[in-house]
Amino acid sequence: MPSSCFRGDTNSTVELTVLRLRNPDPQKMTLTRAIVAFPAIVAKMMPDDVGYLHVTSLGGNRVDDIKGKLADLKKQGAKYVVLDLRHCSTGDQEKGIPLANLFLDKGQITYLEGQKVEKKTFDASAGGDVWSGPLVVITNRSTAGGAEIAAAAFAR
Repeated sequence: MPSSCFRGDTNSTVELTVLRLRNPDPQKMTLTRAIVAFPAIVAKMMPDDVGYLHVTSLGGNRVDDIKGKLADLKKQGAKYVVLDLRHCSTGDQEKGIPLANLFLDKGQITYLEGQKVEKKTFDASAGGDVWSGPLVVITNRSTAGGAEIAAAAFAR
């Protein structure tokens, strides 16, 4: 079911019918919509001039927050950055492009191509990068969406 089915005004409801393998009888559920607050971005200095950023969501204005935290780490003397994207699977896929652009100043970030969609390439824009030093990216099986797009762009 598309996530857009769940969008709506806060405190409004949506009714779902759930089918389970163990229980063949359909079960109706009513969910109440609410604003979900994601954990804050963790940014801290570690030993040996290593800056650490843990991002768990790209929802909202998170890329702007990451940019600010990255600039702060730079001011604190970070010579290396660890970008931890483990369990980062929420937020629009499109957010992976500006996230990657914080670390890349040239080259292809990603592209979109389909049977009914002409190929569209997304390149890093010069001057958009905030960090140009050594970077380590940590992902896991729960890294998805925009975070996965950014991580793939770093691997090129």
